[in-house]
Amino acid sequence: VRVRLAPARAYVDEKQQGEAVNSNVATTQLEALKSMSVVVADTGKPELVKKFKPQDCTTNPSLCYQAVQDPEYQGFLQQALNSKAAKSSDPARPYAGVADVLSVIIGAEMLKIVPGRVSTEVDAHLSHDAKACYDKAMHLLDMYAARGIEPSRVYIKLASTWAGVEACRRLQREGVDCNMTLLFSFGQAAACADVGAALISPFVGRILDWCAALLCTHLAAPRCNSVLQGSWLTSVLIALSPVGCS
Repeated sequence: VRVRLAPARAYVDEKQQGEAVNSNVATTQLEALKSMSVVVADTGKPELVKKFKPQDCTTNPSLCYQAVQDPEYQGFLQQALNSKAAKSSDPARPYAGVADVLSVIIGAEMLKIVPGRVSTEVDAHLSHDAKACYDKAMHLLDMYAARGIEPSRVYIKLASTWAGVEACRRLQREGVDCNMTLLFSFGQAAACADVGAALISPFVGRILDWCAALLCTHLAAPRCNSVLQGSWLTSVLIALSPVGCS
């Protein structure tokens, strides 16, 4: 028996009727990226977060310093200077406490905008003292709690030194998620993954493809629950290059 084939136009029309038209087609590279990955804004300026609508935000003292150079955000610096929590116990670094308070003030503003989390960095001067890193992390979370923000909305950002990794190990065991930064080698990343770091943030713009491949292989191991978050994305090409990696 010979089957009569429907004309091509009829076939196409029938298929189109049975499929919903996708009205969410990305119109920009940023929207396309959001459909495939989690976009995180690395900034200290809330207005940029409002503009680009990322899922999460991450800050560091340099970004906060840059932000308060803008007259729009100088009020944040004044708040930090006036805070009782800004007093430093280290006479050699009298403004270290101000930097901590400023980071939390800006982080709290970010959390009014993003649906996800903010990463707040532990003072890099403490990166070779595991206990000091842990204590500073808890202090930052206490300051967030005073503003009504739960630890579940904060990543503690730590340097990927031996002491930073040990502080991460302790914090993760206690339910505090960490974002490991200042990471330049596979060995550092593997150590962070092995202690259960929630996020591992290699500087994508500063590492070679073979190193990235090794890292992805390690993170794909069944025992590893860490999320790889690209950092130091210095161009659109670098930002798009990891898309599709497992």
